[in-house]
Amino acid sequence: MITLKISCVICIISLCSNQVCAQNIDHFYGGVGVGEASSKIDYNKMSQNLIGSNVSIVNVGTNQQDASYKIFGGFQFNTYLGLEAGYFNLGAFKFNTNTNPAGLINGDVKIDGFNIDLVGTLPITSKFSILGRGGLIDARTRDTFSSSGSAVIATNNAQSKKGDYSAGFGAVYKFSDFVSARAELERYRINDGLGYKANVNLASLSLIFPFGKTAAKPEKNIEHIDTYVQPVSSVNLEEPTMITALPTVPAKAIISDQLRITFAAEVLFGFDRSNITVKGRHALDKFAKEVKNIDYSFATIEGNTDRIGTKRYNDKLSLRRAEAVKKYLISINAIQPSKIVVIGKGNSKPATDSNDCKGVDTSPAVIACLQPDRRVDLDLSGTQLNSK
Repeated sequence: MITLKISCVICIISLCSNQVCAQNIDHFYGGVGVGEASSKIDYNKMSQNLIGSNVSIVNVGTNQQDASYKIFGGFQFNTYLGLEAGYFNLGAFKFNTNTNPAGLINGDVKIDGFNIDLVGTLPITSKFSILGRGGLIDARTRDTFSSSGSAVIATNNAQSKKGDYSAGFGAVYKFSDFVSARAELERYRINDGLGYKANVNLASLSLIFPFGKTAAKPEKNIEHIDTYVQPVSSVNLEEPTMITALPTVPAKAIISDQLRITFAAEVLFGFDRSNITVKGRHALDKFAKEVKNIDYSFATIEGNTDRIGTKRYNDKLSLRRAEAVKKYLISINAIQPSKIVVIGKGNSKPATDSNDCKGVDTSPAVIACLQPDRRVDLDLSGTQLNSK
C-alpha cells in the first residue's frame, strides 16, 4: 500500500502544478471539500477484544460523527469520464465502555488516507450533472485507548494501514468556467485498527477549480466540407455572405472584385489544434492553384470558432489558426506577405443563429450543429482577373 500512497501523492502534485497545458473538455482540475463523516465501527467488538473474556461489557457510549475534509486533483478525459486522486481525513471517533467488574475503557479512532477513483459524469443540463465514483484507497487507522478500574486492556495503541475501496454518488453544479460545486455521499471501507472491517460514510460539499477549462468538442470524424470560392458583390468584410456546402468554383471563372473562400476548421486542423494537418495543406494547395491568376490588392484571413468555451480561449485559438494559414500560404508563395491582414474573431461572428443548436454544449448533436461556426474565411480583394 506504500506504493499506492506514493503514487497518489505524485499524481496530486503533478495535477495541481500543470496549469499551462492546453485546456479543453479534456482538462486538469483541483478541489477541496468539507463535510461530516459517520462511522459504522463495532465498538462492542473492539472493547471485548481489548479486555478479553474475564470482564464483561455493561454498555458502550459512542460519538460516531466528526468533521472531515479532503483535497483532490483530477483529469477529465471527456464529458463522461475522469480520473481523480486525493487525500482524505475522516476525522476522529470516540467511545467509552463500562465493564463488570467496574471499569472504564476510553477509545479514540482516527482515520485518514489516499484515494484514486474513476469518476463518471452524466450532464443533465449545461450547468447541472450527476456523477458516480469508485476506486481504491490506502487508509490509515490510528487507535488510542486508556482504561481504569477493573478494565485492564491488552494495548494502549493500535494502527492499521490497509488497502480497500470507496464508492459514492453526487451532483455537480457549474457556476462558471472557473468554479463548480459538488455535493457527494461516499462510503469508505476501512480496518478499525484491531483487525475488523468497518464502514465510514461521508457527506461532503466541494469546490472544483478547472485549470483554464473550456468546454470543447470531442474528437470525432466529421464529414469533409471542401473549400469553395464565392463571388461577393460588396467589399464590406464585416458582413460577408455565407453559403455552405457549395461546390468548388474554379478561380478562372470569377470576375468579381472580391472573393471569399471558406475552409471548415476540421479540414485544416486537428482537434483543438492550430497546426495545419497534411489534409489541410492539400486543401490550401488546391486553393492556391485556383486563385493563382487573380490580381488582388490585399487578402484578409479571419479565424472563427463556435460558442463553446471561454471568449478568451476562443479568441486566441481563432487567431492562432488564422496565423497558421497565413504562414503556410506565404511558404508556398500563394500570397505576398505585405498584402495579408490576419484577424482572430473567436466566437463573435457565428454562422448559426442564436436560437439554433439547443441543448448541452458538449453533446454530439450540438457540436455537429455548430460546425458552420468553426471556420477560416479568406477574402481576396482585387481589380482584375489575369488571363492564363
